This record gives sequence, C-alpha cells and structure tokens, in this order.
Amino acid sequence: MPFLIFRFPLLVSLSYFPLAQAASECNGLPGHYTVNPFQRQGGFVAKSAFVEVDSDGVNVPYVGRGVQVCELASVSGNARLTGFAVLYGSARVYGKAQVHGDSQVYGNAKVSGNAQIFNSVHVFGNAKIYGDARICENAWVFENARVHGDANVSGEAWVNGDLYLSTGQFQCSGLWH
Repeated sequence: MPFLIFRFPLLVSLSYFPLAQAASECNGLPGHYTVNPFQRQGGFVAKSAFVEVDSDGVNVPYVGRGVQVCELASVSGNARLTGFAVLYGSARVYGKAQVHGDSQVYGNAKVSGNAQIFNSVHVFGNAKIYGDARICENAWVFENARVHGDANVSGEAWVNGDLYLSTGQFQCSGLWH
C-alpha cells in the first residue's frame, strides 16, 4: 500500500506537466500540438487557427516542435515551419514557402510559392512574399509591400509602403534547404 501512495502523486504531477507547458503557447489560447509525418510531434496550433491535415490527422505542411500557429493564422500545402517561428493574426503560409528560426508572420501577411524567411524576420500588415524571394537576418517587410521573383532582402532592411521588389541582391547567408 505505501508503494501506491508514493507513485500516485508522481503520476499526477507528470501528467499535468504538458498542460502547464501548453498554457504559454499562443499567449494562452486553447489549442493542441500537431503531429508531423512519422508520428513526430509538431508545433502548437490554437483552436482558432488552421493547419492542413490529411485523412489520418497528420500535418500536410511540416510544423516543427517550437512553432506556434495562433489566432486565425493558417498553414497549408507543402509549407515548412521550423525553429520558433510564430504566425498570428490572419497570416497565411502556403505553397512550398518556408519560415524558419524565430521569424514572425502576422497581421494579414501572406508567404507563398517557394519563398524563404529565416533569422528573425518580421512580415506583417498586408505584405506578401512569394515566388523565390528570400528574406533573412532581421529584415522587416510590412504595410502593402510585395517581395517576389528572385529578390533577396537581408540585414536590417525595412521594405514597406507600397514598394514592389522583384529583384535585388541583398545577400542571405545560411539558407535553409
């Protein structure tokens, strides 16, 4: 009998650990952790957000463990989110787009095509990143800006207003594949 007394409190405390961890995701919004192919744990998705899943409930896009998809954000297609990327507001990531590191996509921003975003990038407002564009290293793209084609934006560059950038050589180092 004493054996059961010791084990029960330990089991209860371990079973509540994931709930305490999930409370901080998406600023406390209710949600769940997704499942990536091969039954690997995915990131956190708020109940109000959307991540495309197949008939088995497995993510179609890859959503890494540290990723948060919050509020009304959505991820679909063959998109890939890794690191500690955060999507919120009504942001959308789709196609074969990639968001990595601690980058954030929010507001009504859209990232699509083969676009790559990594290393502390902020994309927000009504900004659109698409085609083969690469945004990296602390760059901010916002308001109604469009970055597309083979444009590369990096450093601490700000692309904003109604600017359309379709080519450019701002070097991005450490590209993700």
